[in-house]
Amino acid sequence: MINSVFLSNNAQFYRIRDGKQVIASTIEDIIKEASNNKLARSYMLDDFRLARDVDGFTFKYTFRIYKAKKKVDFIFDSDKFDTIHAFILLIEYDNNLIVFKKSTNTITSSLSKIFELLDYEKILNIVDDTMHIQKVALRNMTISGEAIHSHSYETPGNLNGLLSMHSAGKAIPQNMKVKKDATSKSLTASTGRVIESSGRQNIDNLFKWAKTQLDIMSSTHSNKFLEKFAQPVALHRILPRTEPKAILLEAHTIREELDNNNIEFVIYKEFPNRKSKRIKNQAIIEKILAMLEKVYEIDITRNLISKEISHSKIIDINTHEFVGNLKINDKSLTFDIPWLKRISVKENGTCISLQKYLINKKLYSIVFNDFKYMYFRGACFKDSTGKSEIDSILEALVPQVRFNNVINEKGTISPTHTKFDSISMFDAVEDIQSSDDYIFCDDLGTEWCDHITINKNNKKIRFIHSKAGDTTSLSASKMHEVVGQGIKNLGNMSFSLDDFISIKENKFNRMYERDSTVSQIQRMRKGSLSTLDKDLINNIINNYETHRECILSCSFLSKNDIKIEFDKIKLDQYVKGNVYQLFWIISSFIHACRGSNVIPIIYCKA
Repeated sequence: MINSVFLSNNAQFYRIRDGKQVIASTIEDIIKEASNNKLARSYMLDDFRLARDVDGFTFKYTFRIYKAKKKVDFIFDSDKFDTIHAFILLIEYDNNLIVFKKSTNTITSSLSKIFELLDYEKILNIVDDTMHIQKVALRNMTISGEAIHSHSYETPGNLNGLLSMHSAGKAIPQNMKVKKDATSKSLTASTGRVIESSGRQNIDNLFKWAKTQLDIMSSTHSNKFLEKFAQPVALHRILPRTEPKAILLEAHTIREELDNNNIEFVIYKEFPNRKSKRIKNQAIIEKILAMLEKVYEIDITRNLISKEISHSKIIDINTHEFVGNLKINDKSLTFDIPWLKRISVKENGTCISLQKYLINKKLYSIVFNDFKYMYFRGACFKDSTGKSEIDSILEALVPQVRFNNVINEKGTISPTHTKFDSISMFDAVEDIQSSDDYIFCDDLGTEWCDHITINKNNKKIRFIHSKAGDTTSLSASKMHEVVGQGIKNLGNMSFSLDDFISIKENKFNRMYERDSTVSQIQRMRKGSLSTLDKDLINNIINNYETHRECILSCSFLSKNDIKIEFDKIKLDQYVKGNVYQLFWIISSFIHACRGSNVIPIIYCKA
């Protein structure tokens, strides 16, 4: 039957771990794990480690084709299953393992004991300067949950020369599509996957294709396009010079998988026979996700430390100052957090602990004392912009004397109020922007920001997002919130006149209302809609000379405090984990703005 099977050139590339050896049971374990979803007596092909010779090169292949069951996902809480055909093909050649598979169970557990994915740079070494780069998906080196974590660019031509390289040094290429002559390839470095568009191939041609890819990966050449992005660096080169500082779990990815019904949380506690019970209570799910979103500092003994206390009796989770441990392996960093092992994730009918799921999927990142390094998706990267960005970040901070009197964000509200309280951030912002021609209060409802201002002479449109604090702090969580608001609404800054009139005109004709209390504060804080020169506004909106500014108004920040801490980073001195997080959050805001042709500004205290 082997000669009747034709597959696409779509494979993942692994190599044998140092000091490990492949024996029959190794391959048997992988095949067994892959086909756990099989139906009884359903094997259509079951070849095991058979030798084959092609063009003088010998390889071993293991090929299993079988019928499998797949849960019907559109019927909730159903025991209905579809019958599908699945396969896994393993090719062993020259200390490498090439995996072709479809509709099997995950094989990470058995595979990772002996094999590891080819290095990130090996996969991208397939790309050379003769190729047209038609698509690239980038992952920003950011920790902000509300920041743009990834973005992609695509052209039928060549991105090399078209794509702006601004801030490329802090972006990690994840997926690429390249073309040379009539051949197109898609590469995913973090999963070791290579796909080539071609007709289906028999097993001999699959081997020849895989061997060609391995030969290319082992060759020496450069790609000037890729050299401009964040560069991979070996973990063993980093650890002698710096220590891990903080770990961040990517809870947003877990949330997406839950929302898409790809996974579910289950628990075993108090249920006999280790039968799983799905966690359906949304409040409990949100509690788990909230605990995943915490930033854990790493102390000098590599303990994971949380300064916040969280407790859930229902799922028996209690985190306090000591959370777990960082584990340093030969080529990777992992962690041991006890509460993550008390919750399981069910995917494709298979349950594993939440901790194992996060580690297998590489859903965490780690920052170091040395600011230019980050461990991300199972690999270390060097941020080539890093410390050089500190000066540009400080330039974005604009101290405001008016903030010295600010105590809260919006102040109190009553039916007799005609303006915001003088101790509020809203009143301070309106004072600071008093030279603008139009000031609109857009807070609440369908809002783009807290204030929109337009300056006719300077041709400026400003979106202002406010976050108050009566005392200064270096709080990453406060900054995370306001940065998320700013980034989320960058797209709205290029509004048309029709958008503005249809969405905002009715709102700005009303008085400001909050908590069912209607005040006498006009939402049109300066200027008048009745006298609004729509032609002039339209000219500003569509004028190529118009500048758009996204302003974060943060009375809890002090430029001097930030400068002191960021200067320590420049000098490789100790700073707390939240300072690193604050840097990444502000940096992500600045890069998101510049990527949208928007000027980033942060109002703060001196």
